[in-house]
Amino acid sequence: MKNKIDGLETQRQDMCVYLNKLEDKIERFERNTVKTTIEIRQVPKQIKESKDNLYKVLKNLTNTFGLPLEKSELRDIYRQPSKATDTKSTIVVEFSNTFTKTDFLSIAKKRNKSARLCTKDLGIEGEQDPIFISEHLTSRARHLHFLARDVARSCHFSYCWTANGQVFLRKEEGGALVIVKSEEQLNEIRNEQKQ
Repeated sequence: MKNKIDGLETQRQDMCVYLNKLEDKIERFERNTVKTTIEIRQVPKQIKESKDNLYKVLKNLTNTFGLPLEKSELRDIYRQPSKATDTKSTIVVEFSNTFTKTDFLSIAKKRNKSARLCTKDLGIEGEQDPIFISEHLTSRARHLHFLARDVARSCHFSYCWTANGQVFLRKEEGGALVIVKSEEQLNEIRNEQKQ
C-alpha cells in the first residue's frame, strides 16, 4: 500500500512539473501574439464608433508625437469590451512590427515626462482627462505586474516595470535586475525582506 501511495505521489509531482512547463509554453506563445500590441487606457467612448474613428484618434496622437503613421503599419485597432455604462475604456493597437511599437512607446514615454498625455492629444474635445499608454500584456503578465508593484512598495524596490511582455524589479539605479517569472518568486522576495 505504501509503495502505491509513493508511486501516486511521484506521479502527481511529475504531472505538476509537466503542467508548469505547459503553462510556461502557453505564456510564451501568448506573449508572442501580443508582442506588437499596445493599449491606450481611459479613452472616452464615441457614439457609433468605427475602426476609422479609432484610427483617426491614433493618428491625432502620432501627429502630436511627430511620428508619421500609415494604416499599412497597423494590423488592427479596436476598443476592448467594457460595461455599457462606462464612458471610457481601452483602445488596443496592433502594429505590423515590433519596431513601430517600440518607437511609439519610446516617444510616448518621453512625451509623457515633459507634458502629461491627455484626451486633447487624441483630438478629443472637452475636458482634458489623462490617458495612459503601455504595452499590452498577457493576463498572467498583467497579474504578475500588479503583484510586483505591491512587492516593490512593501520591499522598498525603487523600480517596477514591464518590457517585451516581462516584469522587472530593481532596488536602486544600477542595482541588480530581477526578472519576475512567478508568484512564488515574489513570495520568496517578500519573505527574504521579512527576515
